[in-house]
Amino acid sequence: MTTYPQLSWMVAVTQVEDELFAPVQSQLWRLIGVFGIIAATVLAVGLWFSVRLAAPPIEHDMHIIEHPEVARIEEESE
Repeated sequence: MTTYPQLSWMVAVTQVEDELFAPVQSQLWRLIGVFGIIAATVLAVGLWFSVRLAAPPIEHDMHIIEHPEVARIEEESE
């Protein structure tokens, strides 16, 4: 009213509360959905890395670790 002191009228606006907060609720559900997708992605990547980087299966040949050729050479030279 201080901007236009010559005007003697006011505008009153009414709005239903659900209609007023509808955009905020919509954004809230989208934000929760984004957090859910991020959490699921992080869990999936973590599971994939934990399976991928797990200890090798038992059926793998362990000759790299045991070095059977070196053991045989030493036995033959003695």
